[in-house]
Amino acid sequence: MKQITIAMKMLRRNASAGELRVLLVALFIAVASVTTVGFFADRVQAALDRQANELLGGDLVIIADHPVPKPFVEAARAEALDRAETRTFPSMVSGAEGVALAEIKAVSDGFPLRGRLRIAPAPDAPERRGSHRRSSRAPARRSATRSPWAARGL
Repeated sequence: MKQITIAMKMLRRNASAGELRVLLVALFIAVASVTTVGFFADRVQAALDRQANELLGGDLVIIADHPVPKPFVEAARAEALDRAETRTFPSMVSGAEGVALAEIKAVSDGFPLRGRLRIAPAPDAPERRGSHRRSSRAPARRSATRSPWAARGL
């Protein structure tokens, strides 16, 4: 019982010294900081998720090294889902300044399902609209960035 009495006296003395208040304020700041960073990370993730479908050209991408099986395609048609197919392969592009690696993408009609396709004859030239149809979904924008080899005239 004597130990509890001594512990209570020490607690009162430490509380009146102000160290406990500093500890509580530091704890509050730490919890607030972690919470703020968590909320910020969630908002960034949500923004990335909203814009990911525009980058992909649709809401869902199925990647395979072989054609998609017919029953899968028929199931998508039965659900009245819009779909587009793409084929990509690595290649080389050459220009006055040299050669560079490139990824060539061939697309079917209706690509992109989200966003729009914009075409420019040169990196800094005015763009023209692609001839591909858009789906009935809400319009979205996509901007192309200057490629690493565009500065070298490729």
